[in-house]
Amino acid sequence: MLKIFFILSFSFFTFAVSGKTVEIGVSAMQEKIDPVKAWHYLHYEILAPCIQTLVSVDPGGKIFSGAGRKWKVESNGKKYTFFLDKKIKFHNGKPLTAADVAFSINRAMLPKHKSLVGDLLRKILNDAPSVDDWTKLPKSIEIIDEHTIAFHLKTPYPSFLTLLSNPSFAIIDKSTIGTSNLVFSGDYRIMKESPVKLSMLPVHDDSLPKFIVRLFRSDEEMLKSLHQGKVDYVLGFARGSDFQKYTKLNYYLDGIVTMGNFHLYFNTNELRNRDLRKDLSSLIKNEMHGIEEDNKLLLRSDTYLPKNMLHPDYYVRKPVEAIDLKKFKKKWAKNFNDKKYLFYFRAEYTSVEYQYRIKKLLESIHANIDVEFKYVKELVSVIKSKKYAAIQMAYFGVIADADGFLGPLNQFGSFPYGVFNTEDLLQELEKFRVLPDSLSRDRGYQEAFRRFESNAYFVPMHDLYFPVILKKETKLSNYKFRFSNFFTALIDGVR
Repeated sequence: MLKIFFILSFSFFTFAVSGKTVEIGVSAMQEKIDPVKAWHYLHYEILAPCIQTLVSVDPGGKIFSGAGRKWKVESNGKKYTFFLDKKIKFHNGKPLTAADVAFSINRAMLPKHKSLVGDLLRKILNDAPSVDDWTKLPKSIEIIDEHTIAFHLKTPYPSFLTLLSNPSFAIIDKSTIGTSNLVFSGDYRIMKESPVKLSMLPVHDDSLPKFIVRLFRSDEEMLKSLHQGKVDYVLGFARGSDFQKYTKLNYYLDGIVTMGNFHLYFNTNELRNRDLRKDLSSLIKNEMHGIEEDNKLLLRSDTYLPKNMLHPDYYVRKPVEAIDLKKFKKKWAKNFNDKKYLFYFRAEYTSVEYQYRIKKLLESIHANIDVEFKYVKELVSVIKSKKYAAIQMAYFGVIADADGFLGPLNQFGSFPYGVFNTEDLLQELEKFRVLPDSLSRDRGYQEAFRRFESNAYFVPMHDLYFPVILKKETKLSNYKFRFSNFFTALIDGVR
């Protein structure tokens, strides 16, 4: 089952923005603009119109040409040759060459970056960089001539083109690698003006809008800007039930459908008993059933992976066996006698009702259970400390494939969610990933994820909509797209 046909829905904005300046507030921004160091959903959003990758994804979810105007697949899917568009120039006027492509992609794979997509590409290629030197190309990346480049894979990988469309593989002018100002070749030139502000200026078409993007460090800062009417859109803020607050300020809340999930992950050093975790998962799932109704940003989920990442059979699940609070306390309350157990939940995306219900449920189990709701910037240190019983986190897939969701599960990665054994899962996936038949690979992944989920390392809770706050006069119409391209959708509305 090829994942390149995965489609997400998005709403784009039909009012005229041609030639005007559009002010956008965001909850996250890179300190230094660098595709390799992008990890947040909004990092990718901002990068999208400013960069080019070898291939891109059209609104229907199909792969189409990027810097590679065409390509051919040989050796039974183990060799991809790309023929570059000779007309493309970087923002400094230099022509884009195969060497720029090679060194940019090689840089993204360097072990020091701990990039999920970079690690995945290293596993797929016939050989890969083992040292942190972007100038030393592996044999699997072959520069054929100035405008032709080939990649040699160990085995066929059905999602190879999808992987190359990830912004981490943005093509950079090789002469600027290692400097403080990387140069790209997209429709927009990006300029970081301060730690909290950047501008995005059209390169080829002055009729396109100019974007001013500001980082809001708090709800208060964001709300102040809304009160003053200074911003056209805000991305990444909002609880699902706060829409009435924005309505009073002449704005409203909507959600972008994403490749995102929003689950609760256990620390098995704190909650060692597997049956306790299973029953607690059941208790939470049944208590929170239907809570999405008052929240514009959440969709009930019974699996780790969002819809369309694997065959539909993976998503067919039996109802969770119910256990009520009284029975759970009788069976397990004594297990919480010894010390404090901290449960952390994300404050973003969740409504007041959501927070009230989950806090009341868990804290009524035992006096030693504390529930706290915090924003993601506060949870980073919590995750690194591993001093929690469970933590709720959001994750947005880096590619439309099950492999795009392994980041938070990799306990050896830079930012794992929860503390539990993932070695068996990752080893199984390694075995199935190299199968030449995509259907066999898909079935193997289904079995591996089902086995992993049965150990109750986490509580599957929600698929996630990404929040966007808009001015009331902004009109919405249905628009289909496949990856996170908010800015691109605005630009397409002008073209």
